[in-house]
Amino acid sequence: MLFLTLLVCSSANLLKSQEPAFRLQYELPLAARDIRVDGLQNLYVLTSPFELKKYDRNGKLLFFFSNTNYGPITAFDPGNPMNILVYHRDFQIIEVLDRSLSVIGTMDLTVWGYQDVPLIAHAQDDLTWIYDNEAARIKKIDARGFEINISVNLAAEFGIENPAFLLACNNYLILADSVKGLFVFDNYAQFYRKIAVSGIHKVQCVNSRIFYYRQGKIHVIDPRTLLSGEIALPDTEELQDALWQAPFLYLRKSKSIAVFKKQEKGR
Repeated sequence: MLFLTLLVCSSANLLKSQEPAFRLQYELPLAARDIRVDGLQNLYVLTSPFELKKYDRNGKLLFFFSNTNYGPITAFDPGNPMNILVYHRDFQIIEVLDRSLSVIGTMDLTVWGYQDVPLIAHAQDDLTWIYDNEAARIKKIDARGFEINISVNLAAEFGIENPAFLLACNNYLILADSVKGLFVFDNYAQFYRKIAVSGIHKVQCVNSRIFYYRQGKIHVIDPRTLLSGEIALPDTEELQDALWQAPFLYLRKSKSIAVFKKQEKGR
């Protein structure tokens, strides 16, 4: 089904074009551990357990961040390019970075009584989402650790035991459980619906739609209508991850990051 491929892309169907749908723009010779993209098409690359780099849409290195004081970086979220979250789970420390990847704030979750927080995410109102593993609840907290919104006990309610990824998606919050599937909540942490897809460890949000990479394709699903689609990728050799931020496609391979641009019809 190609419903969402047509919705997400402004021109011809990616899968039916007679010309190559994507053209290679640049390639970074990096063995990246993880990649994320912000709404301004900046690419963030976790190049080592302790170092994060930021590239512009043309592949130019802009800034880098490195800190070994709190152990490895286990998660990062550039959902707001002006307030980027970097998480060190070993110490339960969230660092807040500005657009130049300079530290502008630090949150120590242990000070507020949290002992086991595997996941964090940027909230749309510039607060912070966390997954409290001890309580099995998603919580929105402010800069002083006060709990603003709290979900039900997700282990008791849905049997969630393997939370893998947390992401704010416009008016939704997405929790990926690698076994149970995707769970969609509203901005108040109230359950909305479950999407039964297993084996998902990372999701992306573009225009209120959920994107995730699996088996050589980017899959797309609308959490409101459940219409789904796929984006076929131009290169799957040694592919480990793929992201879409129109008109760019970002492919993380074992030893490089290849960035393609969707071609306009007739070019």
